Formats: sequence, structure tokens, C-alpha cells
Amino acid sequence: MNTPKELQKIYNRLPKEKVDLSTHKVALSITGDIKKALGQSKSLDSKGSKQEDKLINLGEKVTEIKNKYFDAADASKALLSQMDDSSKESVKLIEKAEEAAKTLGVNASDIEGYFDLKDSISNLNQGSERLDKEIKFAQK
Repeated sequence: MNTPKELQKIYNRLPKEKVDLSTHKVALSITGDIKKALGQSKSLDSKGSKQEDKLINLGEKVTEIKNKYFDAADASKALLSQMDDSSKESVKLIEKAEEAAKTLGVNASDIEGYFDLKDSISNLNQGSERLDKEIKFAQK
């Protein structure tokens, strides 16, 4: 138990004016909420900044890849033109070989490389079609 002197000391430490403890409790609660919100805000701001940097970096890489893609498509146009020219020249050569063979009374298939050139023309035409599709896709 407390002695009368101890009780007097406790009584002297009590505020002399009436204090609204609920106001102090609310103020302390708001202060805590503000500190919590401030910490969360700073954390999210930091994460957002890092994510923004990541997106910028990836955007730069995408732009670089797109530029390389378009450059490759442009280079492919020149190659496609060469492929078409080569195919046309080879078709003319096959036609000449067939005419020559007919004139000589032999089969064109007896000419060395005849079937290989026909297969090559077919492969070249298929490759040209695939390349043309890719070029058109790149131009979209």
C-alpha cells in the first residue's frame, strides 16, 4: 500500500486542469496513421520509380529491336527481288532446254541438272512466298 506521502506525490503530478483524454487519444491515433501512410507512400513511390525505369529500359530495347526488324525487312525486299529475277531466268533456261531437247528429238529430262534446276525453282518460289509474307507482316 501507498503511504500518504506517496499518494500526495502522485496527486501533485496529476494535471490541475481538466484534460480531455479522448482528444489526446485521437491525436495519437492520427499521428500513427499519418506515419504509417507516409511510410507506405514512400515505399510505393520507390517501387513505382524502379518499375518506371524498368519500363523505360524495356521500351528502349523494343525500339531497338523494331528498328532492326524494319531494317531486316528492307534488306529482305532486295533479296526477294533477286530471288524473283533468278527464278524467272531459271524458268527461261528450262524452257530453252525443253525446246532444244524437242528440236534434237530427246527428252529434256536427259539433260544433266534439268530436274535439279526445276526443284530449285520450286524451292526458290516457295521461299520467295514465305519471305514476301514476312515482309508484308513487318510493314503492318
